[in-house]
Amino acid sequence: MVLKPDEEFVKNCLAKTLGATRAYEGEDPPDIYLEMNGEKIAVEITRLSPVSFAADGTIQNRHSQDYFGLNLCNDLNSNLRNNVTSEIDILLTLYVPVENGRKFKKELNEFVRRFISGNIQIGDREKVELSGSKVEIVAIPNRNHSEKKIVGAVVNTNSSAHILSNAQVTLADRIQDKVEKCKEIKQEGVIWLALFNDYWLADHETYEMAINSLRISHYFERIYVVMDTGAVHQIY
Repeated sequence: MVLKPDEEFVKNCLAKTLGATRAYEGEDPPDIYLEMNGEKIAVEITRLSPVSFAADGTIQNRHSQDYFGLNLCNDLNSNLRNNVTSEIDILLTLYVPVENGRKFKKELNEFVRRFISGNIQIGDREKVELSGSKVEIVAIPNRNHSEKKIVGAVVNTNSSAHILSNAQVTLADRIQDKVEKCKEIKQEGVIWLALFNDYWLADHETYEMAINSLRISHYFERIYVVMDTGAVHQIY
């Protein structure tokens, strides 16, 4: 098994912080093993990401929805940047998820082309609805520090603004998923869970509160949260 970049990052952070004598890949599961004080510890690694919710309340992959919008903005910048005058940049705000991605992409392209083809001035803005989703566009002063002429912000209408609630949902989802997966681990002994935090609004204290409020049965002797700074925090 080849570790993903974030898994490799978590492995190195754990080994350094906890003083492991050896850290190496596992059989998936577990993702890695740590050797500490003569003990071989199985560690499963997963990512804590922001979530969104479908109409029926089920969890969705917010990253795929958000990146859909960000990728559209990047495509528009690549294709239309030369059509924007030098003193102006374009800021797009897209509301995701969208119902029909292909139709939305086509209508968005036509909308942006029409907006920048006019005699636009700094401060000009427009709000429209394309394929059932809101879009806002505004002409802003040129930002000399950036090469992009068309930049985007994405608003996920299915996400919750409550940080602790999001942390509780994503933490519960990840623990339950890994409890099931780690039943396949053949070695008898200690199993830890390491969580790479990809939800920048939540810190380790948020996850401590979240896990203390949950009633989830699991067999992980320890649970760690690893921040993108490399800081390692034990929350269980």
